[in-house]
Amino acid sequence: MEKQFYRRNLPHWQFPHATYFVTYRLFGSIPQSVIEQLKAEYQAALRRVSTPELRSGAAAPDASEQSSGVHTRPNIPPGHGSGVRYDEQKRYFARFDALLDQNLNGPYWLQEPEIAQINWDALLFYHKKLYRMYAFCIMSNHIHVLFEVLPGAPPLEDIMQRLKRYTGVQCNKVLGRTGNPFWESESYDHIVRKGEFGPILNYILNNPVKAKQVSAWQDWKWTYCNPELRSGDGV
Repeated sequence: MEKQFYRRNLPHWQFPHATYFVTYRLFGSIPQSVIEQLKAEYQAALRRVSTPELRSGAAAPDASEQSSGVHTRPNIPPGHGSGVRYDEQKRYFARFDALLDQNLNGPYWLQEPEIAQINWDALLFYHKKLYRMYAFCIMSNHIHVLFEVLPGAPPLEDIMQRLKRYTGVQCNKVLGRTGNPFWESESYDHIVRKGEFGPILNYILNNPVKAKQVSAWQDWKWTYCNPELRSGDGV
């Protein structure tokens, strides 16, 4: 059963077992005025494309979007991925990603090796416990993650809160800023549907290349790619 909830007026689709592309960022890494502008534009886009499907939030089942069970075809909840809400949400989150990838605003705490290592270890700690980790990339002010939530695991929102709460506390201890916000409470996520997995994987892996930090993704110390993907798909 699909679930949609709103946090700070932003839509988040959650399923009990799905593959997600998630971006989360350091506190203050995008000016609040820019965030409010993007929110307003998103709401305006929803009003422009208002349809019966949009009002109901439902999409007709599509058997072709079900998972084949292999690593290049992560689990896709049946019936998800064709609605207007999803398409507008995807465009909305893509704009946040584009802003973060320009690396225009600090803080840049994640470029500190000790801080990056805390997040690396935390992300892999829950691999095969709460999710199957496919890939992640730690940049200077944000992190991209691609994982499949395992059956019986908590909802995505709870998983992200657990990750951010632990890493925020540990990183602030290192930085000597205990009690201050480390992460923005909002994460940007959408469910990966059929045909999107490969492009999203390549997007994450090549983030440091696009930022001109390295010439090949394998050279970025803080990029993880599941060995099963690398051996099976020639990534």
